[in-house]
Amino acid sequence: MTALQRLRQRFEPQLRRAFHLYWRVARGMTLGVRGVVLDGDDKVFLVRHSYVAGWHLPGGGVEVGETFLEALRRELVEEGRIELTGEPVLHGLFFNGHVSRRDHVAVYVVRQFRQDRPPEPNHEIVECGFYAAGALPAETTKGTRLRIAEVQTTTRPGTSWGCSVPAVPTLTTRRTPQATSSSSTTAAAGAPMPKPAATATRPSPSGSGRTWPGIRGRGPERSPSSRRARAGW
Repeated sequence: MTALQRLRQRFEPQLRRAFHLYWRVARGMTLGVRGVVLDGDDKVFLVRHSYVAGWHLPGGGVEVGETFLEALRRELVEEGRIELTGEPVLHGLFFNGHVSRRDHVAVYVVRQFRQDRPPEPNHEIVECGFYAAGALPAETTKGTRLRIAEVQTTTRPGTSWGCSVPAVPTLTTRRTPQATSSSSTTAAAGAPMPKPAATATRPSPSGSGRTWPGIRGRGPERSPSSRRARAGW
């Protein structure tokens, strides 16, 4: 590690707070954009900056009067010489609370792009390249790893940059055995089903000639007119 890198790591927290203090005065809220750029082998493009530790997805801040997509196009050209040839897909919006309580980041998935050649190291990007998801650089940040895992495993994205969505427990339902129909039961047993017992009837008290079914064990059912009389209708 060079003396410049040691100096940068020593003062990185103070520099970050100073930048966000300025942004807090200059802007009501800070917005950023990053791209998960995947090549034909599903390798992801990562960059390492000179002013912040770790490996990150390419991207940066959204300027005043700029859309997320415009900022993404600009940052990909500046950091990776990557030119979009198709529409990127929005992966999610994330609250970047570990940096500032006013910072939010939009992440896009980029599969259609053109890169004429890898960029040369410069004062901002000291190293970059495409890496397999299972062989990321050791210093790849936690938030970067989470976004890559979400995209490549189609996991539901979280809401915070450094956190993943907790697993939702799967609800298991008890399977109720299906009732066997009478026809199938008869066919299986090879014998006819017993006939229902005959229901006793008696003439209607109203003299209308209608008969009312009796219910075994409860005595004869009263006619509607007699029920109304008992209920006080």
